[in-house]
Amino acid sequence: MRGVISFILCISLTLAFFVGCDRSYDEAEVKAAAEQLLEKSLLVNEIFYGEGLEYDENSIVSSGSYSPATASALSELGISSTDGLRNLAKEVYTDGLCDIIFRTKLSSLKDGDGGDIVSLTRYFDKNVKGTNYLMVYTLDEANYDNEIEYLYETLTVTGADGEYIMIEVDVLLTSGIGLTRSDRVEFILLEENDGFRLDTLSFVKF
Repeated sequence: MRGVISFILCISLTLAFFVGCDRSYDEAEVKAAAEQLLEKSLLVNEIFYGEGLEYDENSIVSSGSYSPATASALSELGISSTDGLRNLAKEVYTDGLCDIIFRTKLSSLKDGDGGDIVSLTRYFDKNVKGTNYLMVYTLDEANYDNEIEYLYETLTVTGADGEYIMIEVDVLLTSGIGLTRSDRVEFILLEENDGFRLDTLSFVKF
């Protein structure tokens, strides 16, 4: 009988891990959600922290260091404005993390209240004769310039604290000149009202 109980307990712990006394998560469900979020984050990270949207510097609405995103780039994403960018980010990251992304990438940062601008917004909407253009800051420097591949077969759930879940996964990084290295990184997931979201920026520098 003791052997049967131990076997059942082992199976239970394999299917789910428990947090406190009243919350449990299905490990397979968490892994599947994490994989989907990490895969979606590749595009979101590229938009906000990587090379950014393709732009047309020869457009008649280009002004100073800003040019409109190309029609093909917007069509591929199915968006037409910064609201579309916000929605893409909200599919991946928590509300709290999105607030930080939007403050730093969709609005200019000032040095204190009413102070000098210290960082120009990366994207903003510009209306010209009733047509909206999603403007791109052409001098923005990428936070990373390497390719990232998440090795999902190595993804493991390492712990949980209330609604927060910790995962680890191996990543393969490829530099711009073809050098590669691997690393193991930790990310945090948060369960929000409409599902899991990443509560950690998921890009990894070479």
